Amino acid sequence: MGVPSRPPRLHTLGKERALERYEERVQAVREAICSDAVQRAWSILLETDYELTWDPGREAWLAGDGYVFYTSLSEAPEKP
Repeated sequence: MGVPSRPPRLHTLGKERALERYEERVQAVREAICSDAVQRAWSILLETDYELTWDPGREAWLAGDGYVFYTSLSEAPEKP
């Protein structure tokens, strides 16, 4: 038995194939999270925001509904 080969890097694939592989990886991560949640008897809801954008001024992710996801709690502004 040999060492399993690594999957190709996304940037080496054509645009369509790279997007397909990316979606496959996202789905695999979601399945792993849900599998663990089931084993722990947790309730979980995963949503996909296709309008998520990076806001370089805030250094945070901005959701389609305007919610801001900061990269760390120390970067989030304090609530009044």
